[in-house]
Amino acid sequence: MPRWAIKYWPSVRADLDDFVPIAGPAHGTTADGSPPPVFDALGGMPPAFYQFDPSSNFVRHVNLGDETPGDIDYTSIYSYSDELVQPAYPTPTAALDFGQGNPHVANVNIQDACPGRVVDHASIGTTDTFAMAVALDALDHPGPADLSRVDTALCSVANEYVTTSTIAAMQGACCGPAPSDFTETPRTRSEPPTAAYAVAEDGQP
Repeated sequence: MPRWAIKYWPSVRADLDDFVPIAGPAHGTTADGSPPPVFDALGGMPPAFYQFDPSSNFVRHVNLGDETPGDIDYTSIYSYSDELVQPAYPTPTAALDFGQGNPHVANVNIQDACPGRVVDHASIGTTDTFAMAVALDALDHPGPADLSRVDTALCSVANEYVTTSTIAAMQGACCGPAPSDFTETPRTRSEPPTAAYAVAEDGQP
């Protein structure tokens, strides 16, 4: 969603210096999207569930043309062992301008910097020390993150994995959705229509 705003709303680009997605499915995710039985009983899935599909109109429009628009530095941080943002290899779905050598873009895979480090979807953005150091490097310096400035000793710092109790505490602190909330959201059996302004730019639905 932040990338959609960056792409289609010039006022957002004008106010933004760095964008640092952590475990962001920039090109969708192939993680098992089979709807749980509860959604069949409730009349379909929340609309966003369809938009995570790599072949969705949402993913196609957000990546149409320039993946990294504006005078912005992009640092995408992701993990091979993220169970939700897949594929991570050989072409990471979280990467931006992958393999293009864009000087305004850094794609940082945790295991490339810290071989063998296990970082899941919850811990990469909440408790992983190395991921946090990479994000802060991007924000503290001109340009995207540069791993030569990040202390590799942090690779040996143990993760404090998120547990059932800490997830509940975080949800209570930041008003995030609980699993039960998904039973109360609008549901559909197909992807919702693409915003008209995005269709106008592409000429396709």
